[in-house]
Amino acid sequence: GQLDLAGTSRTVDVSVGAGQLVVYLPPGVAVTVDASAGVGAIALPGQGDTGGVGVDRSWSSTSADSGPSPASLELDLEVGLGEIRVLQNLTEVTR
Repeated sequence: GQLDLAGTSRTVDVSVGAGQLVVYLPPGVAVTVDASAGVGAIALPGQGDTGGVGVDRSWSSTSADSGPSPASLELDLEVGLGEIRVLQNLTEVTR
């Protein structure tokens, strides 16, 4: 699904028992990601894939739109068995 972030700050928790969790980040939004995989791999923007058992990774974007009320997003992502992939722009989708 899609999340409307128009000028808001949101915290989103997403958990998947088994499978792949893919998040497409919107442009112009400050984002903080905390990701955890029980058994599997995590791929965050600008970082290679890290896999194994008990994998924990964090990432923060470096920019957001300036304005009266810039949007921000905090993501807490978890997968028991599988993969977490966070994509910052559409060119990463084709990988």
